[in-house]
Amino acid sequence: MHYNLGAEQFLFSQLTKDSSEFNFWIPGEVAEHFLERAKNPCKISQELFNKYVTASPGYRYHIRKAIFYSYMGLNYETDRKNKKQMEQLEAFNQAVAMVVARHMTVIDTLGHKFAYITDINDVKMVEGWKDLFDIMGSDYSHFRKGKFHKLGEILTSMYGCLNSEIRDGKYPDTGLQIPSPQEFLDFMNNEKTEQKPPDEDTL
Repeated sequence: MHYNLGAEQFLFSQLTKDSSEFNFWIPGEVAEHFLERAKNPCKISQELFNKYVTASPGYRYHIRKAIFYSYMGLNYETDRKNKKQMEQLEAFNQAVAMVVARHMTVIDTLGHKFAYITDINDVKMVEGWKDLFDIMGSDYSHFRKGKFHKLGEILTSMYGCLNSEIRDGKYPDTGLQIPSPQEFLDFMNNEKTEQKPPDEDTL
């Protein structure tokens, strides 16, 4: 997959300038990585994703936070030479990729490909994206080498961009209803959750 970064940025700005949604440009090499990592999910990442695609926005907020905190704990405690521990870490890494890929659009216009994520324009939801980019960026930039280290630096820059925009008040607080911790636990423990994606307008 070939990406032209200059064309990406221009086409993205033209596409989203009148949008009332949250849209965030994903650099080409990062988008490609997310899409690749989302393939062939393990049991843990698939179970988390199954819950995610059936959840309302408030529950999706909780799921992102749960992935973030689980990944963060494993990121600093995992013995990178221990295969079983690394499998757990990689499960949450893959869960991040699957969530991002769920919201990602890749467009081919005049021979140029570019990618972006779309979500509800609410500060709580944007904070969730910030957290996911932060923890994956930290994993890659601090503990991995080669292309992963480079991706980590880009992800950390994406985190920094969103963090600055949140501090500057760019994103509104729409009063998004967030379920209580107990309601969230009940949702996650409910094995009868209907396996059906939400309507597009709830994304």
